Amino acid sequence: MGDLVTRDMETAEVLNDFFASVFTSKCSRHTAQVAEGKGRHWENEESPTVEEDQVQHHLRNLKAYRSMGPEEMNLDMDSGIECTLSKFAEDTKLCGVVNTLEGRDAIQRDLDGLERWARANHMKFNKAKCKVLNMGWGNPKHSYRLGSEWIESSPEEKDLGVLIDEKLNMTQQHVLAAQKANCVLGCTKRSMNVRSREVILALYSALVRPHLEYCLQLWGPSIRRTWSCWNKSRGGHKADQRAGAPLL
Repeated sequence: MGDLVTRDMETAEVLNDFFASVFTSKCSRHTAQVAEGKGRHWENEESPTVEEDQVQHHLRNLKAYRSMGPEEMNLDMDSGIECTLSKFAEDTKLCGVVNTLEGRDAIQRDLDGLERWARANHMKFNKAKCKVLNMGWGNPKHSYRLGSEWIESSPEEKDLGVLIDEKLNMTQQHVLAAQKANCVLGCTKRSMNVRSREVILALYSALVRPHLEYCLQLWGPSIRRTWSCWNKSRGGHKADQRAGAPLL
């Protein structure tokens, strides 16, 4: 916080100041009291407290659509966006139909708008991680730029843990899920001395199934290749099973 404190009361005062500073209201009765209290000798004073009505006053004046910082950063990123914009944590995706030149221009205008929004809020996109995924058959594969830099195209991208390619083919996701399951099975084999059926089934349900069933509604188990990959992960330790140490 930038302050060197030596007493408990001084620590409480600094924390109180810091807590009050995150609210967007310019000034309130409580913050005025904090300002007046600076420089006091707290040896004979009561401990500073936060009253319920003071907190309610701050919350009533809090602007929910802005950040809680003193700069009041505007979080309304999707204002004026023509295409579909989705946000999750630090991940931002912009989607649009590009079968016409108007669609291409709309995406570029939205990218320009996002760049202006970032500059206005003293932020910047990590352009090294920005990619263009041209999806669908016969996609014209236009080029786009973010600011002054052109965005690279990518044949496949991972979105929330699911690998999707430009043809919406989930084959690589099937292979990835099977690889993760096999890695967990290998760790289980090397680390477990007790291999009774009850123990292995419990470990399988807790450690292996989440990898095989993550976002299953999207990439679906009905494809023949999915079962081929999964059968390899389930039957990769048949020698151990014949030896009386089943892993599944």
